Amino acid sequence: MYIRETDSTGKPSSAFAQRATLVFVDNSKLYITEHLKSGLITHYYYDWIHGNGNQVLAKFHCEPHDDPDYQTDTEPYHIHPPDHSKLTNQIRFANYSFRDLSSIVEGIYLLHLLPNKLKV
Repeated sequence: MYIRETDSTGKPSSAFAQRATLVFVDNSKLYITEHLKSGLITHYYYDWIHGNGNQVLAKFHCEPHDDPDYQTDTEPYHIHPPDHSKLTNQIRFANYSFRDLSSIVEGIYLLHLLPNKLKV
């Protein structure tokens, strides 16, 4: 794994937003954008993208949605799944467990990278 100092926008971090990209051993990327106010994260976008660069594996967001039709049980925390796993018109899933960068990276490692690791 290595870290780039920009997110998917190509912008660097600033006093208002921390930005980075984690590139995993399978070449998938976790784009990190954390919006800050007084040094604290107010909301974030962690977008996990396949190594091919155009397939969403999951998006972990925590911005609130005012419209009840777009809210989940865990509002403002929600997950945008890949297109192939969406159920009917449901475009967001409740996020009970993956609510910070550490738990998201741990989940990616335990649920995806470790099981798919090549046997030596």
